[in-house]
Amino acid sequence: MEAVEDGEGRILILSRPDGGFRRVRIAADGRLGAADGSLEARVAGTDRAIGIVFGEERYSVPATALAAAGAR
Repeated sequence: MEAVEDGEGRILILSRPDGGFRRVRIAADGRLGAADGSLEARVAGTDRAIGIVFGEERYSVPATALAAAGAR
């Protein structure tokens, strides 16, 4: 996972083992959503981890990593 800034705020880049990636935008209110592409991100979480799903792709990100990236 990598966090970058663009003109609209912060984006998380979630890498896949095959070299592909998904971009997730962190909104001003801390919500996560797809930053690009045609698939919407579904997000669910606990105090320990956040699950982000794009179609069949599933990502699990430690909640502490998202807090460090500016998400709530």
